[in-house]
Amino acid sequence: MTLLELRVKHLEKAHKVYESEVGSLEKAISEKVEFDFGVDYMPGDGFVLLNVETTNLAPLSSCIREIESSGSLTEDSHKSMCI
Repeated sequence: MTLLELRVKHLEKAHKVYESEVGSLEKAISEKVEFDFGVDYMPGDGFVLLNVETTNLAPLSSCIREIESSGSLTEDSHKSMCI
């Protein structure tokens, strides 16, 4: 296996870990988010929480703070944080 092939294998492994962590986080907050959502990484913005229906994006860290302080994330609170 060449060095480049090895790097590709490492990248594939890291991607699987990333996808697993995103899935775990989404599952952990799913009952507290009052709309269909997804977590993604956006270059320049970092991790975001996407409202699937409206395609609005808000910083994930702000959404987590809202969930921790109020116990849920509503569409209105998400909208007020949008980037």
